[in-house]
Amino acid sequence: RVSKYEAAIAVLRVACDLEPDNSDARLNLGVAYGETGDFAAADESLLKASSLGSMRPAVFRNLGVVRLKQDDASAAVDCFRMALNLGRQDIASWCGLGEALTTVQNYQEAEEAYQTALQISPDHLLALAGLSMVFVHQGKLEEARSILDELLIRSPDNAEALSTLGLVFSIENEDEKAIECYKKAMASAPDSDLAYFRLSSLYKKQGEWLQAADILLKAMCFRPKDLG
Repeated sequence: RVSKYEAAIAVLRVACDLEPDNSDARLNLGVAYGETGDFAAADESLLKASSLGSMRPAVFRNLGVVRLKQDDASAAVDCFRMALNLGRQDIASWCGLGEALTTVQNYQEAEEAYQTALQISPDHLLALAGLSMVFVHQGKLEEARSILDELLIRSPDNAEALSTLGLVFSIENEDEKAIECYKKAMASAPDSDLAYFRLSSLYKKQGEWLQAADILLKAMCFRPKDLG
């Protein structure tokens, strides 16, 4: 079965063949390649879009997304900063920067990135979810809980928020509430691998090794590279 991204790649490659200087087609082709995990092809297409004069935030933002998927958060930070140099109001780039800075454990600047996104759009769900995770890393659990409660009122099935709330409960040793949150996250987004990993870790902490292993095997279906 051909995925929607593979179908898009087929169409966009034809478009690029017909119009080699079409920067929009190159940009979208790079995004599609990134979604399929072909990062070398994504790089080539996005950099080609840039060389064609497409100096837009979207080009460098999507390069940042690719770098995050390649587990190169430091390079992602640089890409998102370049995107923001071209467009300070690009909320997706601020959120991407926040995620990359969180990954490199620069929590203060990550908080500032998410707060900037929320200044532009106070109800932005991705920025709220990211900021709550930063607060968890900083040990500000009450602040995190406050954001998550607000977020889940607006979006009750938000898997990222449910998973983060589960982590808060786990840290506070409220394991049953944590398990409930993780299971809700998994039901809402069956490919929410982070919820699987966190639930597996919680089961291991409780000594429930068979349940932990079962959950971990399900998680590996979404992140096969971690099997190595």
